Amino acid sequence: MTLTELLVVVAVMAILMGIAVPAVKQVMNAFDSGTGVRQLINAALSSARAIAIREQTYAGVRFQQDKEGRAYMIFIVKDEAATGLACGFRAMTGRKPMPLPEDTALIVHQNFTNDDLNTLTPAGQAGWNNASVFSVIFSPQGRLVIHDVRVRNKDGMTETDSTATLSNDSIFNTKPKVDAGIGLFYQDDYFPGGWSPDLGLGKESSVQDFILYSRSDLQNVPVMKRWSEFFAQKQSLAEYISPYTGELVMEYREQTK
Repeated sequence: MTLTELLVVVAVMAILMGIAVPAVKQVMNAFDSGTGVRQLINAALSSARAIAIREQTYAGVRFQQDKEGRAYMIFIVKDEAATGLACGFRAMTGRKPMPLPEDTALIVHQNFTNDDLNTLTPAGQAGWNNASVFSVIFSPQGRLVIHDVRVRNKDGMTETDSTATLSNDSIFNTKPKVDAGIGLFYQDDYFPGGWSPDLGLGKESSVQDFILYSRSDLQNVPVMKRWSEFFAQKQSLAEYISPYTGELVMEYREQTK
């Protein structure tokens, strides 16, 4: 290769990089926007609905934050045999948690009180944990349903199981650290010695709507005004899920004659 040919190759590569980098940034910005986030959530909900129909069981998506506050989507499927619970769900084997854009957060407004949002006390943190962890469940017919949910790891075990050492699930059952809040993807309702109200993540039912918000926007709101100046305004902008298609829609109301 001559020097001239080398310079031509380098020049072409520089031009291609100049074209590609802005395009990649535009794609990333699109997914960071509300529209991109909704597309990601819709894709996950559609997949969960398809799994429920294909497997003829209850399946869904669990929304949960890690201990750093990053929101994730986790596929779960009902498995009474593995969990030993009539309402027992386990994380799906072979499906890793899917992160949402870093600035994205979700919360279920019926799972918190105003006091939970306006305090930094342990009780308030437990309220935050419980409100930010929720599941959307579809029936074997593909309809959105309200169903009691108790999530265990992909082997159907809990941290307190005598057979827990046989589980190789590296996502659920991470032990909580006292100085660092809850562990990554810690399951609900199965803490050592029973449910721990200090950590939240208590018993729950699936939901059909939630609030989508920006973490950075919330950080700019004084703690004691989180409800009155932030979430109260977003109540009317809650994301609703169609019971028929499983997609995010405007508020759904049953038609009456």
